[in-house]
Amino acid sequence: MKKLVSVLLAAGLLASVALFAGCNDGVKIEGDFSKEATAEEVTQLAETIAANTGWFEEEAGYGWTLTADQDMSVRYVSGEESMSVKGTAELDLGIVTLPQQAMSGKVKMEAKAEGTEVGGAADMAVDGSVYLGTDGLYIDGSVKMTEGANVTEKNGKYVYPSSLLSSLGIGSMIPTPGEFVEGLSGVLETESIKVYIDDSGDEIKVKMSADIPALMEDLADGVLGEVPEIAQIVEALESDACDVYFSFRKEGGLLTGYGYVVDMSIPETTVEGEGQAVTLSCDYDQSFWFLYEEVTIEVPEDLASYQPVSDEPSVDVVG
Repeated sequence: MKKLVSVLLAAGLLASVALFAGCNDGVKIEGDFSKEATAEEVTQLAETIAANTGWFEEEAGYGWTLTADQDMSVRYVSGEESMSVKGTAELDLGIVTLPQQAMSGKVKMEAKAEGTEVGGAADMAVDGSVYLGTDGLYIDGSVKMTEGANVTEKNGKYVYPSSLLSSLGIGSMIPTPGEFVEGLSGVLETESIKVYIDDSGDEIKVKMSADIPALMEDLADGVLGEVPEIAQIVEALESDACDVYFSFRKEGGLLTGYGYVVDMSIPETTVEGEGQAVTLSCDYDQSFWFLYEEVTIEVPEDLASYQPVSDEPSVDVVG
């Protein structure tokens, strides 16, 4: 079982590193990325970012639009243990902090799981509109959860404590200047990632393009080399392109955009361990964009009708 866990953790790590993987469909930060930057230019870029003091300085009426689409499936079988997970997510949000923190938009997510780890089958679906005000996070929509024969379903308008936003991790989705500098420093140490810089306009636009299979082979030979199963997973990994984008203003250093697109897969592969074999497959497709622009927050006209979570009626459970 411990060997199985290590293999699954390896698969999860692959998905995490794949945040630096992507295809060119739906790119929202456009520039002239025809010429690869030299090591000196990458070093200068890192120094410029490190000196930025206005990375997140917002202006009244401006904020962030967050759009994301994700489609994922993972499957593994090992002896009598099995798990199959499929999930989709769509986010379309506007976020501002001036004159006060607020957010509004649409959220749609669905996840389904089947296998021994969930006692047969389980799924969850969320679909609705959200608004973050000074006194809470308002959700108008539906939530449905199924576990075996038990079904929990809610439809309506609810208000949650605004601290719920921190648990969603939205603020941590945008890298800090230090994280970008650290990433660029790592780029200089590998041939698997190339950097392209367009500084022809008022903004500096950057594209980081990686050869994911080659990058993962480097990691497997180094940091991950103590887990032999990872080499088998890396060998099966497929990804056509690997791109991350960001942009910031030359004057003041304000971050104006950050995004990536992911398109990777692991065809059905059997990983041989010590006395245990795991057959797994994975497909992961995601686009994710934060863009700094004018944002209009849509405030529901009937906030008073939203029901506090603490006053929720008992939930109907079937099964």
